[in-house]
Amino acid sequence: MPKSMTGYGHARGKVLGRDFLVEAKSVNHKFCEINLKISTRFSALESKIQSFAKEFFTRGRIDLLIREESGEDSPSSYQLDTKKLKAYYQQLDKLYQDLGKKETPSLEALLALPQVLVPSEEMSEEKIWADLKPLLHKGFKSLETMRKQEGKALEKIFLKELKFLEEKLIEIKKVIPQKLKDYRAQLEKRLHKLMPLDHVDPQRLAAEIALFVDRTDASEEIVRCESHFKHFRDQLKKSGPIGRKLDFLLQEINREVNTLSAKSQSALVSQNVVECKHSLERMREQVQNIE
Repeated sequence: MPKSMTGYGHARGKVLGRDFLVEAKSVNHKFCEINLKISTRFSALESKIQSFAKEFFTRGRIDLLIREESGEDSPSSYQLDTKKLKAYYQQLDKLYQDLGKKETPSLEALLALPQVLVPSEEMSEEKIWADLKPLLHKGFKSLETMRKQEGKALEKIFLKELKFLEEKLIEIKKVIPQKLKDYRAQLEKRLHKLMPLDHVDPQRLAAEIALFVDRTDASEEIVRCESHFKHFRDQLKKSGPIGRKLDFLLQEINREVNTLSAKSQSALVSQNVVECKHSLERMREQVQNIE
């Protein structure tokens, strides 16, 4: 079953005794790109977080947010780095004086600066990871569930379009023998106008018809289209990343359809080919979202 690269998932849980929210949003991308928005507390774990995410997802851009949620009952686990705070104050105060400003740096501005608030107790990476990993797992599973749901909806679209293409191909197959009969009748009519009936060379007539058949024979293209349709359906039943394979198959089908159009010499076939190309374009737009 295909999985979409578009989705959203979230999870809430405890990390270091405090409430945290994990949000994971994904959109389509050629490769697997993990973008992190995390606090400095988790900076040392960036590579672990990215590697863990790639165990779940093979394609797509994943925007991952890990945010602490404030709670009245949560014990404070941060303290002020007064030394750093004073250093920031002195530098900003000097900058204000140089700029001729009378005000002094506000406390709110100072507290927002990096590494002013630091953890009150040092925690080992292993302990932090032991708390964080299950929360990430829950968030990733939530995102994966939505991606599967979106993939199921896309699968229905693909199957509907495939059925449409197969119906059009059946119509084209019906037209081709009739086109040959029409050509033979037209050719005989022209020859009879130019010369008496008993002067028409049957071998020359057969040769002309054979040349026309060779020039307009689209049986190979039709067989290849049917094969690609089957392969496409088979891919939809598989698990894992199939987006690139589906995109390649659509390119191949489009190539065969273009050849059909060039060989047809039939307005009805050309009309069906145009409708096939519109269907293929709709499929290609959707297949870009498949993992």
